Amino acid sequence: GHDRAFSTIFDANLTTLITALLMTVLGSGPVKGFGITLSIGILATLFSTLVLCRMLIEMSTRVFKKALPFDLFQIRNVNFMGMAAPAFILSWAVILWGMVHFTTNFDKAWGIDFKGGEEITATYTQKISPLDIEKATEGLGEVNAIYQSVMGENIEHLRLQTDSGKGAEVLAKLQQSFPEAKLTEISKNTVGATVGKDIQQGAIISVSAAILAMLVYVAFRFEIGYGVGAMVSTIHDILMTVGIYFLLGGQFSAPIIAALLLVIGYSINDTIVVFDRIREELKLNPHLSLKQ
Repeated sequence: GHDRAFSTIFDANLTTLITALLMTVLGSGPVKGFGITLSIGILATLFSTLVLCRMLIEMSTRVFKKALPFDLFQIRNVNFMGMAAPAFILSWAVILWGMVHFTTNFDKAWGIDFKGGEEITATYTQKISPLDIEKATEGLGEVNAIYQSVMGENIEHLRLQTDSGKGAEVLAKLQQSFPEAKLTEISKNTVGATVGKDIQQGAIISVSAAILAMLVYVAFRFEIGYGVGAMVSTIHDILMTVGIYFLLGGQFSAPIIAALLLVIGYSINDTIVVFDRIREELKLNPHLSLKQ
């Protein structure tokens, strides 16, 4: 089982590693940092899967057989392909709905990472709900409130993302509206529109390069038809993720681009696992149709 699974594990993790390396080379800021962290994670996962997991399973096979003498999976013939049409229609309906929402709210879809603005980090003694912050700052432009844990410490900070020149006014308004919170500014960061444009351009290049690189790799390891299928399914997964995200009121920011690149990696990972099983079945049972 391990010998047969090796190529699948290797291909699936290597394609994710390609995505991570492209984040590191082409991305900047959070995207680049995420790429480095993901690369380390993939290498650690490969070691765990190929060495540690195999050793543990071989050591405990007899124990498992005694503990689980029964068959856990009685149903083996589920007609997944019979559900393809309704699943396809539903997923593309979500995508189209999300894209329409994105187009009609284009200006609101971009965070300060891309269009420029200010970000104030503040401490507090009493948490204010984002909904209350939204009501209190109505009329002061776009305001995003994010609570972020401080690494290594059991505390949170409030990050306020605002339009350019509005940070101090927004903080003063919140201090006036919620004196019990005792908001205290500890840092202020300005993101210029030019920097935002550079991050946006780097993000688009990273995503495009990741899809193209994986198309080439899958075409090389399987054949061009598999590569095109992998590319289309990956684009589908990205669009559906983005569509749902926008429908829930999300905005594009550098961390979101890193998250989308991660979705690309895991999407192609799953696709390769499926392709590898299909390729194996076609060799073992060449008389079966592709759908079967």
